[in-house]
Amino acid sequence: MKSGSIARPLLVVSLFFLTIFVLSRFVLLSDSGTNPDPLFLARISALFTFPPESIKHLDEPYWMHSTYQYHLAFKQMNISKNAWDGPSLYDQPPLGKYLLGFFLDVLGGRIVEKNGGLMLWEKTACETLWLEPMRSRPDVFNLPSDRRLIAYLEHVTGSAGQEEITPLHERDYILGRMISFFFGLLSAILLAFLCHLIRPGLFTAFLACELFLLNGITVPLFQMVLVDSISCFFILLAIISLVFAFSEKPLFPAGHEPYYTRVFAFFLSGVFIGCALSVKFTAVNIVALVSVLVVPYFIVRGGKKRHSYKMVTLMFLLVFASVGTFLVLNPFLYSDPAGNTARMINHRLMIIQAQSRIPPFHETLETRAWRLLKWGVLLGFNMSPPVAFVYLVVFATGLGYLAKGISGEMANGIIGVFTVVSLWMVLTYLVLGLGMSSSAIRYYVQFSMSSAIIVSIGTAEAYNSVKSFF
Repeated sequence: MKSGSIARPLLVVSLFFLTIFVLSRFVLLSDSGTNPDPLFLARISALFTFPPESIKHLDEPYWMHSTYQYHLAFKQMNISKNAWDGPSLYDQPPLGKYLLGFFLDVLGGRIVEKNGGLMLWEKTACETLWLEPMRSRPDVFNLPSDRRLIAYLEHVTGSAGQEEITPLHERDYILGRMISFFFGLLSAILLAFLCHLIRPGLFTAFLACELFLLNGITVPLFQMVLVDSISCFFILLAIISLVFAFSEKPLFPAGHEPYYTRVFAFFLSGVFIGCALSVKFTAVNIVALVSVLVVPYFIVRGGKKRHSYKMVTLMFLLVFASVGTFLVLNPFLYSDPAGNTARMINHRLMIIQAQSRIPPFHETLETRAWRLLKWGVLLGFNMSPPVAFVYLVVFATGLGYLAKGISGEMANGIIGVFTVVSLWMVLTYLVLGLGMSSSAIRYYVQFSMSSAIIVSIGTAEAYNSVKSFF
């Protein structure tokens, strides 16, 4: 029996199942949320023109009111230092806020025109989520980072009373969820394409797409007003562009190509890396990937001078494009790029240090490892032990396929899709897995991308093995 006779019906079933899923998820975008913290929502009730029980996640009001930065940059055209020099504005990079504001504007949603709502959210988060739990534990309180957090609370408390609040309607939140869902679908398409580059085959690609959209991480995540789907979109664009940039194969089917096409591929990779970092700092593993990729390049090239000079030039271009994109997208950095970048990072570290000592954020290394297995590898699926065992065997089969691909590339003296993608996966588990001290499920979305690819490839390989055996 030909493999196509089975693959085509499976592909049709996959497409039908994916279509039903997309339609069902789209309908649920307007459903009421789970009311995760009534006290927190009650304290920020001035931000709503509807019952706060419809909020799906505590961070939804933060990202909706962060569209003030879109209004500030593109409506008012104000990029002055005084307008952007505030911790509530550089708490997170602005690209996700720009895109959320832009699409809300296009779809007829309301754009926040005053910073009071964001200040109120930050004030309430400091009080409710961080300082109050820490003050109840004197043994872990009063560190230097805590004193900085208190000073930040005083800053946002004073500003919150001076700034006007733009209340948003429930329709605006539904539109925001549609935007998040849309970028989730775009990310799934990019993931399918990346999987197809690794192991050509439509069924494998669509299986990766479905695993990414259907798992216990992304199903709730992409139905909320969060920018994680936007982050996934740019991370995948960066990975795909790096695959083409570092690959020794011609970018176009004709065979020979001028050098400037390779230069353009490295430049584009840098732009996408800068965009990914300008959405969320959780894309830091992409920066580590670029640094690590230089090592196998010189190994497979044997240190030849001609290739060394070329690589140095291309890497300089990639770094220049990454840094340049990050700076251009962040008006706060214009006055002092190095110093203000350090302020952004220190501000995030202050929040992370505060969260890392508060349950449920504080976790032991053992707990973190089990959580990484559940959400990072098993994708949050509730499986019986026999099913989990089969799943892990398929996962290991996918890893074996990637290892074989890396070995083949190194033997042939090339860097290709196997090397780039496998290093990205390893660094995702090392940099994010070991460095993450939060139990928030949304932080595992990058792991879901890696695992979806590995499991889909492992499934295809396991199917071929069983078929050849019989």
